[in-house]
Amino acid sequence: MNALILSLLQPPRPGVDVHGTYKRLALHVRALHAIGASLTIAYYVTDQDVPADADLDQAARAQEAAELAHWGIPARVHLIRRQHRPETFANHYIRGMFQAAEQPAMAPWAGEEQARAVGALLDAGPDIVVVNNLHATCAILRSGRRPRRLFIDLDDVQHLVRLRWCQQRPRTPGRVLMLSHIPALIRAELQASRQGEATFVCSEADQRHLTRLGAPRVEVVPNAVDIPPEPAPPTAEPVFLFVGGMGHGPNAEAAERMVTRVFPLVQRERPDARLLIAGQGSEQLPSRRLDPPGVAFLGFVPDIEEIYRQTAVFVCPMVNGGGTRIKLLDAAARAIPIVSTRMGAEGIAFTDGENALLRETDEEFAQACVKLLGEPAMARRIGLSARAVMLERYDASVIQRQLEAAFAERTGV
Repeated sequence: MNALILSLLQPPRPGVDVHGTYKRLALHVRALHAIGASLTIAYYVTDQDVPADADLDQAARAQEAAELAHWGIPARVHLIRRQHRPETFANHYIRGMFQAAEQPAMAPWAGEEQARAVGALLDAGPDIVVVNNLHATCAILRSGRRPRRLFIDLDDVQHLVRLRWCQQRPRTPGRVLMLSHIPALIRAELQASRQGEATFVCSEADQRHLTRLGAPRVEVVPNAVDIPPEPAPPTAEPVFLFVGGMGHGPNAEAAERMVTRVFPLVQRERPDARLLIAGQGSEQLPSRRLDPPGVAFLGFVPDIEEIYRQTAVFVCPMVNGGGTRIKLLDAAARAIPIVSTRMGAEGIAFTDGENALLRETDEEFAQACVKLLGEPAMARRIGLSARAVMLERYDASVIQRQLEAAFAERTGV
C-alpha cells in the first residue's frame, strides 16, 4: 500500500524543526508506517531552501537519508517549489475574493505550477493521500484530481483564523478588505471535505463549526505530545516562559504583548520576576531593542527541557490564530502551571481554576501570574491537574493509535 503525504512544511532539519506542526505531521507519518504503508512525503521549498538553479529531484534524493534519520522511517521524498508572484493590489486583495488558492496566504502552495506538480504525484495512484492544512489542499483542488482515499488534516480552520485576524485592532482598510476572502475559504474547506474520506480537526469546537457549515465526516484528532514519565519538581525561581516560533504572527503578537504590557504589571508586584521568550526569531522581536529589564530573548533553544526546568509559570497571552496550541500541551505534560487567554487554550480540555488560569485583560493576566508565584501549593495543584488531562487525552501514543484505526478502517488493512 502506497501513501502520499502532502505537507506545506519544508523538509525537517534535525534538532531545529521541532515545533508543533512537525509534531502533528509525525503522528501521521508513524501511523501510516504502522499500518504497513510505503511512504512518499512531498514538501514545499523556497529558493533559499533549494537554490533556483538546483535540480529538485537530486535535492529530494539527498533529503531521503535525512528523512530516515529524522523520522526513523524510510520515506521517498518529493520537493515542490513554492510560487513567487509580484505583490500587487489585485494579487493581494482582489483575486482571492473568487478563489482561495489565489489568496496571499495560500498562493505560494497552490499556484498553477504547484497544482501541476501535485497532480503528477496523484497520477501515480497512491492508495492513501494525507494533506496537511488547507494551503496544500488548494493545490489538489486546483489540479482537478480526485484522490482515491483523501484525508485532510485541518490543524487550523483557515476561515476562522482569517476572521479573527480581520477583527483585531487596529481596524485598517486592509483588514476590512480581507473579510471578502472568507467566503472563498469556506467554499474551499467544504469542497475539500466533501471529496475526502475524513477531515481531521484539532478540537470539538472546530468539528462543530465545520459540521454546522455542512462539512461531512469531520473527526477530532487532537494535537498530542510525548509525555515525560515523571514531571520535574517545581522550581522556586520566579521565572515565566513563553515559547513560539516568531515567524508565526500570532506568536509574535503574544510575545510582544507579554513583554511590553503584561510583564511590567507583574514586575510592580514581583520586581524579582524574570521572563524568558524562547523560539526561533524571538531574538529579533521589536521589544528586544528596548532592552526590557528582567526579560531574556533566547532565540531557538536546542535543549528546551533545561528551560522548562527553570520555569515556574508558562504564559500564553494569545488573541489570534487557530487550532490548538501545542506549546500549552508541552507545558502541561511537564506539570508547569499555565496562565493563558481563553483563545490561547481554545480546543484544550482545560477548566479555569482547575487545569489553568484563563484571563483576558492585561491586568487580569498579570494578577494571575503573580498569584501563582505567591501560592506555590495552588500552582502545583493546577500543574498536576493539567498533566492528568494530558495523560488522559493528549498522549501522542494514544492519538497515533486513533489515526492508525482511522486509516486502517477505510483501507481494509
